[in-house]
Amino acid sequence: MNKRIIWAALILIVAEALVISGFIVFWPKDANRDIMIVDIVVSSIMLATIFGIDMFKPLVDLNSDQPKQVGSLGVRWFVSGAYFVLALILMIFWGQDGKYSLNIYILLHAILLFLLICGIIAAVRTGNKVTEIAEIERTKLQGREYMRKSIRKIKDEIAINQELPQYFIAEINDIEDRLRYISPSSNTDATELENNFEDVADSIRFALTNFKMNEDAIKKNLLRLNRILENRKNIYK
Repeated sequence: MNKRIIWAALILIVAEALVISGFIVFWPKDANRDIMIVDIVVSSIMLATIFGIDMFKPLVDLNSDQPKQVGSLGVRWFVSGAYFVLALILMIFWGQDGKYSLNIYILLHAILLFLLICGIIAAVRTGNKVTEIAEIERTKLQGREYMRKSIRKIKDEIAINQELPQYFIAEINDIEDRLRYISPSSNTDATELENNFEDVADSIRFALTNFKMNEDAIKKNLLRLNRILENRKNIYK
């Protein structure tokens, strides 16, 4: 158990003790004590909703590439704030009045609590949806980035090997330039082409150790690479 959790638990316990003590000390002697108990329970829920959750863990998980809390914070704060305000209004202007039965009072708070739970569930789903969409977008960009990396590896080999012909270097530079115009896509055909592109590029890179002996094979693979690139450029979604 880390220090953050220990301190958060202590602060929450002290705050809860102050809430209970405040009700006991300042509650009117002639007011309904059952309503006081309901108000203490509701106040405890309000305290946990507004402060409790965020005290025990960071608002955003910075260790995650796509922290889902970012997508849910706004919804959760809105729901928690709305519950806090409505429950407080009900406690101040209705609870101590005594004109309505205890059962109706409890029922109204139960309805607010139900709406709060529904709102928190909606916030969690919103966060999960944001993460899902972010993962889809990351996947779209990933294949294109792999293609670029495979060409950069070839260029690293070119920088080491000074004996490579100029036409080959110009061809690789041209392919690298055309890669900028590829649209991100999660299409299965696009993924297959991206994988094929990477495999062919790796074959070219491995053949560079003896360019003269492998020149014919390298030329054929350059043609394949260009063909794959053209087919991939025609996929937009």
